[in-house]
Amino acid sequence: MKLRYLPLAGLLCAVGTASAASFEAAGVIQRVDVEHNLIEVDDQLYELSNQVTESSNPGAGPALFQLRAGMSLSFSGDTGVRPVIKSLYIHDPREYIDSQRP
Repeated sequence: MKLRYLPLAGLLCAVGTASAASFEAAGVIQRVDVEHNLIEVDDQLYELSNQVTESSNPGAGPALFQLRAGMSLSFSGDTGVRPVIKSLYIHDPREYIDSQRP
């Protein structure tokens, strides 16, 4: 019989279903390092490719070049040794101010 191929088939199925865990987060940017494609948000470093655009304005170019320390954003991506941001949204400062009013 061809039972010796059964473990190989199981391994191939397992490899096909493996994927990186994802995350969602929000916070305030502390530092932007364009040269190394990194941003620091609430004491955590994230990789941000210059291929990622800001979700509400994708025609504005790479999000990495739009970010500045002090900006508030929401983002998601894949976990790893260093989390990788795959999508992000830059919050308008007025959104935060309006949400703090009674």
